[in-house]
Amino acid sequence: EKELAEYTIPEPKGKQLKDYIKSAAITSALINGVANGLIALFSYRLESLIPAIDAGVDILITVAIITFLTSWLVTSGTRKDIDKEKVALLQSVPEKTKKPINSALKALIITLACTLVFGGVLFGLVLLLIPDGFSNWGYIIFKTFYTAATGALAVFVTIKSVIKERG
Repeated sequence: EKELAEYTIPEPKGKQLKDYIKSAAITSALINGVANGLIALFSYRLESLIPAIDAGVDILITVAIITFLTSWLVTSGTRKDIDKEKVALLQSVPEKTKKPINSALKALIITLACTLVFGGVLFGLVLLLIPDGFSNWGYIIFKTFYTAATGALAVFVTIKSVIKERG
């Protein structure tokens, strides 16, 4: 007779995907929010007014830089974690049948999408809702929060795309 273990599906090893994404997104949000908040503090603390168009351009540039760097780093890290079974996937990950897209190219594609969508929405909202611009402290606080959101978004999209390429 067959043993019970032969009839059951083995439990996946590692962190659950939801927890893996959540912890990585929170870490990225904290790092990006604090770092860019400090940069904004030292850059804008002596300014009295940041015009809306200047803030909008800064948003697009900042979203692009954060997304590219975060995505580039997270792509290779997630691939390694999957290979080392640090991420619990419901289905088994097949052996690599085709070579995955280069990390930098994947990061560039994700950067373009996030910059156009997320950065574009923020840019538009700033121009529509705050046409007179920001006070220095208003923009410092705003930049701290939107850069934190950008870091979390970049992690989420990148991990999902790495999982999709594997399955």
